Amino acid sequence: MMTRSTFMKGALITATASLLVPLAACSTDAGGEAGGKVPIQWWTWDQGQSLSYEKCADAFNEANPDIDVTVSYYNWNDYWTKLTAGFVAGDAPDTFMNHANYFPEYVSQGQLLALDDLIASSDFDLDRFSVGVDTWTYTDGKHYGLPKDWATEVWYYNEDAVADAGLTAEDMQNMTWAPDGSGTFGEIVKKLTVDANGVHGDQPGFDKDNVAVYGLMPMGLQGNNGQDSWSGFLSTTGWTLGDEKNWPTRFQYDEDVFKESLDWIRSLSADGFSPKNGAFTTEIADWLGSGKIAMAGSHTANLGSLTSIDGVNISFAPTVIGEDGERSSLTNSNGDSIWAGTKHPDEAWKWVSYLGSTDCQSLAGEDGTFFPSIPESMKVTQEAMKAKDIDVAPLVELVESGQTFTTPVFQRGGELDATLKPMWEKYWNFSADSEIFDQMAAESERILAQQ
Repeated sequence: MMTRSTFMKGALITATASLLVPLAACSTDAGGEAGGKVPIQWWTWDQGQSLSYEKCADAFNEANPDIDVTVSYYNWNDYWTKLTAGFVAGDAPDTFMNHANYFPEYVSQGQLLALDDLIASSDFDLDRFSVGVDTWTYTDGKHYGLPKDWATEVWYYNEDAVADAGLTAEDMQNMTWAPDGSGTFGEIVKKLTVDANGVHGDQPGFDKDNVAVYGLMPMGLQGNNGQDSWSGFLSTTGWTLGDEKNWPTRFQYDEDVFKESLDWIRSLSADGFSPKNGAFTTEIADWLGSGKIAMAGSHTANLGSLTSIDGVNISFAPTVIGEDGERSSLTNSNGDSIWAGTKHPDEAWKWVSYLGSTDCQSLAGEDGTFFPSIPESMKVTQEAMKAKDIDVAPLVELVESGQTFTTPVFQRGGELDATLKPMWEKYWNFSADSEIFDQMAAESERILAQQ
């Protein structure tokens, strides 16, 4: 599932990973072969999934008494540092939860095992997955991960702020927009904004320089693909980040529709409806929990935590409806990979293929901690979340109706981040206008052309 902003996190790992060299299959047996069992490690950065998939590990170990799977959880930053260190030292985990940002680098360094022969020999059916298969296919046409989950973007909003603005849940569920700013989204943001004198943003006398509650979060913090902010707007126009679905040769920032759309989104900050870039240094839970921001975009991995903030009633709505009457919501899929250095590839595959089974994803999905990539298992999760008064049916409908898209997979994410970030900052700080997008597109083309 989705993590924090997709590309802002890539620089640390890519910079570290660039020091790696391909390793031979020489892994150590962490924990030894106690009792004659083959030890297989599986790592994840998601605490909820670590607990849910612990149930799968218990079931797997019971069914396979000659294998001992252990589950380890590390927080996001520590996870990638430890994984990289394991690659260097030759003692990485046999199997691990992987992220689409990092797997291209790992494949190019020889750190991941291609799964195709194992898939073929075990008659494993990739068609069982609703999302993610293309994400885990490298430029060589081989698969280096099995999809395990999916997430998509939503707008989290303060129910009390919505009611105070005279809006309804139906208004929030059906927000519309167009690149010129027309549609209900902009009007809703204005109504949700309140200055220090209690005047709403759509009322006479609104003071944009003295705002108590912003209708919308800061929109310039989401990296190269606008994951939690502008991605769901631009995609309704037919615009795509890359010129190819995967492995693009350039980012299409220089297109007119992109410039027009971003200029309108940035104008919400100039007009006082969204904070200036850098005005808030905390994250979404604090924004919503403090009541200082009425609506913020994020992914469905946060559904449980953000809809249960103490003292605040938070609900969520799908991304905006475009001029053609359709939504287009970013979705992604994390995957399970096998380290190329494992001493036990067959046992590792047996575990990873079980992770990608309906039995395991349904067992783990009972907790409602993630969205399984297998539709039958997603139904289990959907019922579990409904029991918690969280109805994800509208989000499932987006996938089933084809109103989702994925960000492209590409190399050199760290270099792209480092190069483009200062330009993004200039734009969102109003020290550069949309002409900077021409330079950004050119820089992306130069970087992506490198081998």
